[in-house]
Amino acid sequence: MRLKSIILTVMLLPVLIFAQSWNCELIGQLDYSQLANDIWGYVASDGTEYALVGTSSGTSIVDVSTDESNPTEVAFISGQNSTWRDVKTYDHYMYVSTEASQGIQVVDIQDPPNAQLVYTWDGVSGAHNIFQADGYLYIIGASGYNMHILDLSNPAQPEEVGGWNGEYLHDVYVRGDYAYGCGIYSSTMYIIDISDKTNPFTVTSWSYSGAAHACWLSEDGNYLITADETSGGHIKIWDVSDFGNINMVSEWMADGGQNESVHNVFVRDNYIYASHYVFGLQVIDITDPYNPVLAGYYDTYPGSGGLYEGAWGAYPFTESCYTYISDMNGGLFVVHFAGCAGADDDDPRPPDNFSAYSDYTLPESVNLTWDDPTELHGGGSIGNFAIDIYRDGTFAASVGEGVEYYADNGLVDGQFYEYEAQTRLLSNDSLSVFVDDGAFCGGSPTPSPPSDFEVSNNGNTVTLNWISPTTQEDGTPLDDLSNIVIYRNGEQVASTSSSPGEQGWYNDAPPQDYTYSYYLTAVDNESPPNESSPTPSLDIWVGESPAIFIWEPPDNSPGSGAALLESAQNLNQSVFLADNLQQFGDPVAADYEAIFVLLGISPSTHVLADDEATLLVEYLEAGGNIYMEGGETWAWDSPTSLHNMFHINGTDDGSGDLGTIIGENGTFAENLYFTYQGENNWIDHLEPGSGAVTILSNSSPSYGVGVAYEAENYRTIGTSFEFGGLSDGAGGSKDELLTVMLDFFGIDATAGSIKGDVNGDGFLDIYDVIKVVNFMLGITEPTEEEAWAADMNSDSLIDVFDIVLLVDAILNGAEDEAPVKGSPDLFFR
Repeated sequence: MRLKSIILTVMLLPVLIFAQSWNCELIGQLDYSQLANDIWGYVASDGTEYALVGTSSGTSIVDVSTDESNPTEVAFISGQNSTWRDVKTYDHYMYVSTEASQGIQVVDIQDPPNAQLVYTWDGVSGAHNIFQADGYLYIIGASGYNMHILDLSNPAQPEEVGGWNGEYLHDVYVRGDYAYGCGIYSSTMYIIDISDKTNPFTVTSWSYSGAAHACWLSEDGNYLITADETSGGHIKIWDVSDFGNINMVSEWMADGGQNESVHNVFVRDNYIYASHYVFGLQVIDITDPYNPVLAGYYDTYPGSGGLYEGAWGAYPFTESCYTYISDMNGGLFVVHFAGCAGADDDDPRPPDNFSAYSDYTLPESVNLTWDDPTELHGGGSIGNFAIDIYRDGTFAASVGEGVEYYADNGLVDGQFYEYEAQTRLLSNDSLSVFVDDGAFCGGSPTPSPPSDFEVSNNGNTVTLNWISPTTQEDGTPLDDLSNIVIYRNGEQVASTSSSPGEQGWYNDAPPQDYTYSYYLTAVDNESPPNESSPTPSLDIWVGESPAIFIWEPPDNSPGSGAALLESAQNLNQSVFLADNLQQFGDPVAADYEAIFVLLGISPSTHVLADDEATLLVEYLEAGGNIYMEGGETWAWDSPTSLHNMFHINGTDDGSGDLGTIIGENGTFAENLYFTYQGENNWIDHLEPGSGAVTILSNSSPSYGVGVAYEAENYRTIGTSFEFGGLSDGAGGSKDELLTVMLDFFGIDATAGSIKGDVNGDGFLDIYDVIKVVNFMLGITEPTEEEAWAADMNSDSLIDVFDIVLLVDAILNGAEDEAPVKGSPDLFFR
């Protein structure tokens, strides 16, 4: 959804509680000084209910039980600034995604007032949405797979096990062996078989008129409810009991919703709970799916206009039968729908503070502790009761009142056990809801990774610093740490002995003028040893300042940075990618040959600040070259002093109609054309100003998307698409486009170097193999050009894999050409 108007509304509109409702009662409300987005819920071991509210700058954890009429924020987990945030839970962990570049946050909320960010999964830069089911996290709206699947066996450090590709998904719902995905741009619904998480595949799909935004299954699994996010977007109900014969059975639109939009949908019992933007919460009875009827509503939004204003999300899955609503303008609303069936007042409350614990001192036992309940759900006297314990779904023990402890013995060291506990009244066998926790017997066998990991460039060397772990991955004490292992570019380069809590360091001296990626693991002294998950990777440049600097701010869409880096490396350029404009100090002092500025495509864009623009203006005035791309920066964002130097007129804020991008005749981009598959929202239309020329255009509808300008002492290229969204094909490659752009900047990218041609004679032969072997064995030291040519797989290492690839290239001749940097001919002998 597009929120250009929302931002202004949030800043100017006073927050009001507009209590228009039917069959819904307001329980409590909490204002925010910033936009609220997604919402979820969590119940602590003591029974306290918490709302987990996404905001522009992080995730708010709110106690909604202690004082129901006054919800209270007890913790806040900061994140990158973004309009979009999505929140889900598993065990006692909260997972947070955002379209900003921060990965997936993993937050320990076992004690919500003291919530701690414990890990960030960086397999994706940003993601639009996440969903948790059956111990797996599903990530969509991210780079790489259209749907990533993460195993939560170790919930503190998820691991990717598979993924699905089909098209961009905006939302997903998972139950059992199937995921239901919403392809919003084509309005296509997908049913995906995920029984094998490593190899999901599409079972069926169907398209319809609308904008498939969100979905949920009915309780019996026979009906899929979809929501369309668009003007006139409403709810549709589909019979999916037979995947071979899917039919829409009914539709539901809010009264007066012909020009409004629904947002998200959830199902509890026989009711749809819909966050319906300007209509707030709408509750629809689907006892008869062929005839959905309104059962209640609570209007959180005081206004009457605006397509994407008001209620963003809803969470109806609480024991208390309260529904949490996140309103972009009004914050958190807690309401009670009269039709919700929750716990009976005469049922007992569950045990409080239920906890399972074991560590290395308890290799065959798990200790369970809790606080006995003191009353019935409705507040009455509880009478005599017992606490029933279940291990992995099987009854384990019944413990009388007043004991509040159970030792589960005879277990297997290193195995994870899941426990559930409930209160049972002895008078009538009434039961509470379950509370649960789990633990590894003997503590987790796997150490936590090192913390406080940092890398720094000391000229010719890299210094790595860290603190060795003191705990296993489940937080229990670590008593058998052996080594910290150092990895460079995915290969182990060193291992150093360590003890828990020790401040460690290591100096590495790799070849200069390359970017290196480092991470660490911790290894114990068991046999076989257990190795921790890796720390987040840290990239660093070794050597003097690179010739080409790529600046990709952390809040933009990450579609181009990696692609430009790869192409520049393919062209043997000295290049570095960073999210800090002053990574190497002042750009003028760094003396780059060119800077590539990546400002992103809606909805994830970076608005150029005045101080950033000033640094780049000074760089141009000193004789530099700048390429700058951004879908919003030319016609929507306020122009800066830097924009004026590009001589580009942004004539239209555009839409999402990029298709084929064509190089204009008579320019350095002529004869190039590309299918565009990148972010495609609100693409600015560009026209050249005085002295500038259009070099790239969209084919249909026709408008400029690339403009070049040559001044007396500097040169610029401005585009409104993502370089990373260009598809290599018959019309050219990204490498070829970068080659001609660098040539326009006066940078030689056509030196004639050939991957594998180590001796530079224009041939791939046994003489090149001999030189690579000598480099690998350390007999001779390669020059920078030789190192590039010898590194066949571009992993910044010269090893046996490069020899295998070189021999394969020689044997296959011209059928499998090695990468060529601008050389017109390639010979094999």
